Amino acid sequence: SGAEESFYLVDPTRVRQVVMNLLSNAVKFTEAGEVEIKLDIRPVGKRFHVEISVIDTGIGIDGSSLDRIFVPFEQAETSTSRRFGGTGLGLSISKRIADLMGGALTLNPREPQGTHATFSFDVISCDPVATRREDTAELAELESVHLLLVEDHPTNQKVTSAQLQSLGLTCDVAENGKEGLKLLEEGHHYALVLSDCHMPVMDGYEMVAQLRAIEQDAGVPGMIVVATTANALSGERDHCLSVGFSDYLAKPFSTEELHKVLSKYLPKKGELPKSTPPPDSEKQTLARVSFDSLRQLIADEEQVKEIVVEFLDSTHDDIQAMLSAELVEDIEQLQQAVHRIKGTAPMVGAEQLGEFCRSIDQSAKLGDWSEWLSNRDEFLDVWREFVDAATDDLHLDAPFRSRLLNFD
Repeated sequence: SGAEESFYLVDPTRVRQVVMNLLSNAVKFTEAGEVEIKLDIRPVGKRFHVEISVIDTGIGIDGSSLDRIFVPFEQAETSTSRRFGGTGLGLSISKRIADLMGGALTLNPREPQGTHATFSFDVISCDPVATRREDTAELAELESVHLLLVEDHPTNQKVTSAQLQSLGLTCDVAENGKEGLKLLEEGHHYALVLSDCHMPVMDGYEMVAQLRAIEQDAGVPGMIVVATTANALSGERDHCLSVGFSDYLAKPFSTEELHKVLSKYLPKKGELPKSTPPPDSEKQTLARVSFDSLRQLIADEEQVKEIVVEFLDSTHDDIQAMLSAELVEDIEQLQQAVHRIKGTAPMVGAEQLGEFCRSIDQSAKLGDWSEWLSNRDEFLDVWREFVDAATDDLHLDAPFRSRLLNFD
């Protein structure tokens, strides 16, 4: 029919989430038999009415339970859900999504057993070429940066990764808070973190709490961490912000909603300072010194300067401790000092300094001096180059620079 050849304007993320929830429930409660999905589209005036049916031969629904079936789920806070990663959207939230779309979600028992779920909503036809062109013009404005996605559900991982890709962004994926925290502690660089709240092993709440404690101890600016959760119950947003999240996205979220939140924190096209290659081959290392990522987090230039100056000051003391440790053959002191630099250097743009520290730290933990002794002079050269780059970029005074370059 003509309807089948048309293109329809619809929020694919919301439709996919509801359908996947219905299918998940049908499969879970059908130990034997079959699960069938049907799609029906028919014109109604200038619109088209869509019905998606999921029919199973499972245990079915007791008629007396139909009135309570869409009451907000209570399992999200149980120990079982914490262990196994949460209950997903839940029928109550799927119903809420259908209502927001101006549609309906109904469940009916089947004879002799089973359930017939129907998700219905209206759509309008559209010109796909014009729609894609408008979407691209609206959303292709973010600078291409790398994010961290902390999410345990494989489907959500793929969907969100695809959404980010459509916005010109890339991401690493961690399956739980423990993995996400490990990537951050190892010095991987991300412009922003998107994290689910309910995950096995370590949930998003615990991850962000530990991250904020680490940042506070290290005296570094806080990473932007956006909560993503299917728990759309009242007060969840305030709870997320109170435990340390920077912002909040309720699942399921459209690409437009994702873009709206990300655009608060990520640079737009052309906003990042353009680096000019150093004209002198002796300054090749300076190309690896950049304060761009710090400026993305901290808009105030004076605060950027204060943070870098604090890093320079504390790192000078740590390098002095490393040199002293060599004289007295105290490898534990060496390891402690280099570990402090390792965690902070990448956050202020001292990439190469951080790389040296990672290799020295690993060696020192094993009681091995070789990595430090063989790289000490080059490490100090990189330190001097970083100090020079900071002095030029942030207009630091000469006496301060001189103090940073001198050691006892």
